[in-house]
Amino acid sequence: MNESPRALGDADYRRGTVLGLTVAEVFILLLFLLLIALLASVREWRAELDSTARRATQAEGELVEVRRRLERWQEVTAFEAPEEVVTLRRAKAEAERGRDAYRRQAEALQAIVDASDAVDEQVRELSA
Repeated sequence: MNESPRALGDADYRRGTVLGLTVAEVFILLLFLLLIALLASVREWRAELDSTARRATQAEGELVEVRRRLERWQEVTAFEAPEEVVTLRRAKAEAERGRDAYRRQAEALQAIVDASDAVDEQVRELSA
């Protein structure tokens, strides 16, 4: 039988060959290439994860150091109020209470003076 080149191409196409490879072989090659690309991505992700873990460990160490320094400063800056300060605060509170009492007395006296002025005014009006 004498087959033409076109007939041979059609036969290869019908058998599923592309560039001498079957469709299944092409898919296997593509899958292999995708797996290689995925492995490269996974390596990059792991390197980034390791770098992030190292930075986190370093940051935790720095945080511990900062907390230690903060505790030392709190010990240095924390002090009990001297007795003079406490006494002065009490004296201030007592003075404020006395001021309020004197203010109330002054208001009461002012009311009495105002009432006395009003009575004097009425007496002048009646005597006039």
